[in-house]
Parts: sequence; C-alpha cells; structure tokens
Amino acid sequence: MKAAPALAVLEIRRGLGAAPRQCDGAGRARYPNDVQVVWLSTILNRTQLLVVGFFLLAWIGLVAILVLSREVYAQALRRVGGATLAIEASFLIALSGLIGILVTGVFRRWRWTFWLVLIAFAFGVLRIPASVLQLVGMLPPSGTTWYEALLGVIGVVQVLVAIAMFAGYRKAGTWGEF
Repeated sequence: MKAAPALAVLEIRRGLGAAPRQCDGAGRARYPNDVQVVWLSTILNRTQLLVVGFFLLAWIGLVAILVLSREVYAQALRRVGGATLAIEASFLIALSGLIGILVTGVFRRWRWTFWLVLIAFAFGVLRIPASVLQLVGMLPPSGTTWYEALLGVIGVVQVLVAIAMFAGYRKAGTWGEF
C-alpha cells in the first residue's frame, strides 16, 4: 500500500442536491457537499514540488534571518539609507511578492516561470566558488562565516534543482517530471 504524501490541500465541493453525484474508486458515494482531500502530489509533479519546496524553505530562511540575525541584512540595507525597519519590511514584502508570483507560475505551469527559474538556478553554480573564496579569505566576505557557508549550500541545492528541472524538460517538456 502506497503511503500518503505529507502535504494536502482541502477542497470543498458544493452542490444543490443531496443525491450522490458519483462513486469514488473504492465504491463509496460522493455527495456534493463533501469535503475532499486533494493531495498536492496529484496536482504537482516531483519537479514542481521540488521548486515549490525550495521557494518555501528560502522564504522561511529569509524570515528567520531577518528575525533572528538582523545584522546579516542590516549591513547591506544601511547602504540604502533611511529607516532600517521600513527598509527591512519593504524588502520582505517585495521578496514575498516575487516568491508568490513564482509559486503561482509553478502551480499554473507557466513556461516563462520555468525558464526563469531554470536559468536563475543554473547560475547558482557561480555562488559556490564565490562562497569558497570568501570563506578562505581570498575575497572580502559579504557577511558572517555561517552566512557565507549557507550561501554556498544554497548554490549547490540550486544547481541540483536546475539539473532535475533540465532532466524533466528533456523527458517531458517544461515542468516535466524528472
């Protein structure tokens, strides 16, 4: 028996009558007002789940860094000038909006989103040597040591996701499953 995925979305179906509309695969009657569980794995394939998961973790990481270690972004944001809290809030809102648009594009399988994400993730390969050079001191660091190491790990993950996306593209086209 196949295990159910951990993520689920609830979908409410409303109808006018109380008579069953149809039977499900197990022979149970489905009524129009039933609450049905639709698993994300039936809506999204592995490639899409991987990209959405990356964006979700990236957003959680962004919020965690802004809350727990404000000095990481405070250095870069102070160069802009003005009230730091307002700039941090604007930064979070803008990045949340961008991630929201990209996640919407993943769900709707927009081609331009696929290519934008694939190219951006493929350029994550540049982040790896930059982080290594900053960690060994050959380039000036842009943040703390743990932050530079985190950027290197993110670069590796981006490249791996880009490889999976490209494999899915070669197999089944844009947003194809790897």
